[in-house]
Amino acid sequence: MGSTLEHYFRNEINTKFINHYLEYKTIEDIKREWKKADENKDVYHENTSPYNDKFWGPITKYGQPEIIINSKTNKVVDDPRDMGTWNYGIGADPHTLLDVKPYWDYGNTPDDPTPQRKRVFGPKFP
Repeated sequence: MGSTLEHYFRNEINTKFINHYLEYKTIEDIKREWKKADENKDVYHENTSPYNDKFWGPITKYGQPEIIINSKTNKVVDDPRDMGTWNYGIGADPHTLLDVKPYWDYGNTPDDPTPQRKRVFGPKFP
């Protein structure tokens, strides 16, 4: 992933996948059917709330969707600081290279106000 356009395009892919999925399923279905990330795997999605939980959808040949659900409100989180994004890389090394590193550099969207130090070290970093 070389450009900001490629990086931000993953949001369009993820949003279309999630919206299509939610035409037929509910938030409760996602929580039951998708894999919930361990707490240490969703820190980049807790900038606005510690109650944001990450769920990974089915792996496709193009990558993997993720959705962030706030466990207090049971709503999908779409704030640029915490939103779920399409994962191009599957596995630790590809995910770091293709998804995490560009997030550190560019944020989730052009309007993502998360300071870079928090993108790299997580929301608990001062």
